[in-house]
Amino acid sequence: MNKFIRPFIYVVVGLAILGIGFKLITQTQAFFTDLLITVGFVALFGAIAYFIFFKRRGMGGGGSNEMKRYRQAVKQSKQKYASNSSPSLTSKMKPSNIKKSSVKGTKAKAKAKPKAKRASSSHLRVIEGNKDKKKDRASS
Repeated sequence: MNKFIRPFIYVVVGLAILGIGFKLITQTQAFFTDLLITVGFVALFGAIAYFIFFKRRGMGGGGSNEMKRYRQAVKQSKQKYASNSSPSLTSKMKPSNIKKSSVKGTKAKAKAKPKAKRASSSHLRVIEGNKDKKKDRASS
């Protein structure tokens, strides 16, 4: 099958090149006019297809209902986890504690610092299981 198709394609392309060359030599103005009209129609149909395709997929304008819901979910998730994330250590320290520690000097360094409370992760949950049962590692 490939033996017959390949020469046929070569013949068609060769005749097309021959016809374009002949028209370019004999009717130059008509050739460029036809070329511009063809390019214009291709651009017009391409633009129409582009806008129809993206409007149908919901990319143009406000977007589809599904995309709106997805963006809303992302926004809520960012708000939720931004408020739960632990602030930096400097924002946890009160200004009064900072002044006292700088005034006291070495005595403040000797005292143990209070542990900062950790924010609980709301997306993690405890799975109930056999917590009381311990492995006897010596016998195994």
